Amino acid sequence: MPVYEQKRLNSGFTTKDLQKLRCHTEASGDPLEQVINELASHFRALIWILTAMLVITVIVLLVGSPTHIISWLVAAVFLSVLFIIVMPVRLGFKSWQFRRLQSGTRKHL
Repeated sequence: MPVYEQKRLNSGFTTKDLQKLRCHTEASGDPLEQVINELASHFRALIWILTAMLVITVIVLLVGSPTHIISWLVAAVFLSVLFIIVMPVRLGFKSWQFRRLQSGTRKHL
């Protein structure tokens, strides 16, 4: 097994995850590192969007009328579910974690 694959397995990817990534790279023609970086960036964007929606939810709960509260909660739940369905969250998290380990921002215990 190549060293780079062993690093990915040690960082949390399973062999099934690596197979999914390889299939995607073969279909798209993008290098594996680019796919991992894109997944990590999409995961980070998802976290920012969900955090912003949570802040807006708190604000609406504090100052909104009952109609605004209900309509915002329905929209927030719908958008959250849609984002989570569209993006492979597990692969995105593992890619984000792998990228953090590679850049050295996480200290080893």
